Amino acid sequence: MSRSEIMTRLNVKNVRFDVGSGGIPVITPELVAGACAYMSRGAYTLARAIHCGEASDGIALLKEAEKLSYGLARDNGWNYNEKAIKGIAVIACFLIMNPGRCKWCKGTKFNTHAKQCQACNGTGQAKDPSLRKLAEIADMDNENYRKRWHPRAMRLLAELQILMCEVDRVLKRQLDA
Repeated sequence: MSRSEIMTRLNVKNVRFDVGSGGIPVITPELVAGACAYMSRGAYTLARAIHCGEASDGIALLKEAEKLSYGLARDNGWNYNEKAIKGIAVIACFLIMNPGRCKWCKGTKFNTHAKQCQACNGTGQAKDPSLRKLAEIADMDNENYRKRWHPRAMRLLAELQILMCEVDRVLKRQLDA
């Protein structure tokens, strides 16, 4: 069972198809919640934001990313620019929450007529956002973002991806998924 299938067990709005009449599911929401107790707070927040889809989970992820970005700024001696540090947190959350699938074919590589998707040329992947678009998301000057803050945003994104690996590792170890 994949990470997303396991984490969606925590979302009470899901329809359950894995249980027949009178059956007991193999992995219950209680088991998933118990496995999540072994994750760090940041990993748990990230997993909830990606897989459960509640607005409050996204806000909690942004706050967690801001804490990580302030920690990186302190540890690496970056100049203290509160607007820029919050901006790179927004970028990192945007990039990790948007998996890069084509918005037209939803990653299937084909359009509704079973022909190759023209928007992504049949790859199923969306184009990476430009640096100008990322600077706009962070509400920064394009040149300043490109020269100084883009590498730092990618460093923060790498930290969030490390948390995603922690989610995978904990769920695999605790649930033998």
